[in-house]
Amino acid sequence: SDLPSALAFAQARLADDAGDAAGALALLEPIVRAAPDRVAALNLAGYLLTERRERLADAGRYLRRARELAPGDPEVLDSWGWWLLRTGQARAAVRALDRAARFAPLEPEILVHLAAAWAADGAPRTAAGVLDRAEALRPPPRLVRDIAALRARL
Repeated sequence: SDLPSALAFAQARLADDAGDAAGALALLEPIVRAAPDRVAALNLAGYLLTERRERLADAGRYLRRARELAPGDPEVLDSWGWWLLRTGQARAAVRALDRAARFAPLEPEILVHLAAAWAADGAPRTAAGVLDRAEALRPPPRLVRDIAALRARL
């Protein structure tokens, strides 16, 4: 890959890690336009838009393309499942996120997303069990807060 877009992607990851999703998106979208086959850029842009509940049609387009390019990638499946959940497709989200969790069973964020999907699909006990699995993985503080918030809604 070319160095400028690799650097821009690295900057986008840093911006995202620092909590600056808008800054990350400003860096990612030119990459996605210039290199529409960059799975990592498509995935991160789609995920960030989904997380912010912004331009969900664009997010879906980015994530669909990422899935075509990397169908078994658990990060892509996670983002796709999160997009499905945010667009009101809980049952499809459960399927995608369950598959992501099977590919990456030690990834607590995927499990938290899967639990949210189960909760949205009317299965709070299943959701609670998935949250127990996520907690057992000693997730970072941000996810511990998400787990507590989701548990409070079950």
